[in-house]
Amino acid sequence: MTGLIAPGKGADVPFPLEFSPSSRHIDAMSSSSSPARRMELQKIWHFESARHLTGIPADHRCSRVHGSSFTVEVTVSAPLDPVTGWCVDFDVMEREWARVYDVLDHRLLNDVDGLSNPTTEHIAVWLLDRLRFEGAQVVKVSVAELPTAKVTVYA
Repeated sequence: MTGLIAPGKGADVPFPLEFSPSSRHIDAMSSSSSPARRMELQKIWHFESARHLTGIPADHRCSRVHGSSFTVEVTVSAPLDPVTGWCVDFDVMEREWARVYDVLDHRLLNDVDGLSNPTTEHIAVWLLDRLRFEGAQVVKVSVAELPTAKVTVYA
C-alpha cells in the first residue's frame, strides 16, 4: 500500500507501507535461514547503602560515613536462542541479581567481604567478579553513584 501520508509530512508526499518478502528477508527465529546471532542485553538495577572510603585523606568528605543510591547496569552477550527468541531470560537475571543485592542493599559496604575500600570502581569490579548468567558472558558492569558520575569495568 502506498500513497499514505508520512507522519509530519505534507499530504502530497507518498509513504510506502507495503513490505513484501524478498530474498534478503530473514526470519530471526528460523535457525535454518539464519546463523546464530550474538546479542547484547542490558539490565539496570538499584541499591542503597552506606560507605566510607579508606584510601583517601581523613579530611576528605568521602572518608566520613555517607549513604549512596547506586544504579547498576549489567551488559551480557549471548547467542539468540532460536526456540525462545531470547538470549537471556530476564527472570534468570533477576534471580542472580537478588543474590548480590541481598549482600549490598542497606549495608555498610565496608563490612562486605572484598569491599573494605568501597569506591565505585571497586564496587563495579566486585560485581563483575560475582555475577554469572548461564549461557551468557558479562561484557561490562557500570555503577553510578550519581546521575552524573558513573564507572564502567569491562570483562
